[in-house]
Amino acid sequence: MKTLGRAIGSLHLVLLIAVPGLAVAQNQRPFQMAATASQAVPGQVPLYEQNSGTFPISSLSADVDLISVFPEHLGFPVELFLIGQTPPPSHPWTVRMQSLASAARATGKPLLVQLALSREYMTSKAYESGGQLQIDPAWAPKCFDFSLPLGAQIGNAFVNYVRWITAEFAPKYLVVIAEVNLYYSGCGGATAGWNAFVNIERSAYDAAKAVNPLLTVFPSFNLEALYAKSATGFDTAQYSAMANLKRDRFGVSAYPVGVVTNPYQLPAVGSGDFKISEQRRGPRVVSRVSVAARLLRQRAGNEAFAHPRRPENENMLVILHPYKRRSNNRPRNAV
Repeated sequence: MKTLGRAIGSLHLVLLIAVPGLAVAQNQRPFQMAATASQAVPGQVPLYEQNSGTFPISSLSADVDLISVFPEHLGFPVELFLIGQTPPPSHPWTVRMQSLASAARATGKPLLVQLALSREYMTSKAYESGGQLQIDPAWAPKCFDFSLPLGAQIGNAFVNYVRWITAEFAPKYLVVIAEVNLYYSGCGGATAGWNAFVNIERSAYDAAKAVNPLLTVFPSFNLEALYAKSATGFDTAQYSAMANLKRDRFGVSAYPVGVVTNPYQLPAVGSGDFKISEQRRGPRVVSRVSVAARLLRQRAGNEAFAHPRRPENENMLVILHPYKRRSNNRPRNAV
């Protein structure tokens, strides 16, 4: 793809794969590709920027089928959404976010929007100072306890944020909380804080669905945490703890770099660990990381978004990041 050399930092590619066994000979790919125009600028706060002047989202439209947007770099303006459901139009955060949404929509491509609240650390807080957008990555302690009264307030603000983002971007797919299980794996497991976090996700799911009942909404799960950073370390207890999260798909993000040195080291196709029960379709079985192996072998790029085309298998999505995600153990200017 001609856009690969344009970003200094992370250019995220997205792939919708077909079900194995479909036709080999074809004149077009059996999946859809997408990308995020994300660029890292050393010394800039926040570090990452999407839709920059040198790497606009519009430059992707000729190359991809979907546009992926991850607006976490602009922060979460918790105070604004504590006050109400709509941020002031003149606030610098609102201006920046609406500009990003407008650029994404202007491509005419379907959108995949990924949101975040907390992994081990809370998403950076956005606020205004001197008329400029400021980002505070250290506004909340590590493993913040969402069962506290303040946690309930932050949760309500996040639900308002999700509602507004959904209406503003009008996406086809919405990751309501990215890598939600990193809070579970890094903050003590099935604690009161985790249970409260789950309730926030459920409320955010409902808020997005209230805006658009046809929207595909789901959290994503970090595969390395779910497997304890081992191809054979599937954590059954952690997987079971995800059962109360509301979702339309089973979304998985993976960072194979540092876990395996060769994609062929990943397990082959098999019955797998993910026993997914969908009310509308009955029980389904999806191979554990064999989907990730197939995607990596196809050399899809920096991010892969797996969405089997056959309706009876439309219950698992995989997002792959062959680059290494920075540690979640220390805050920085950009989360």
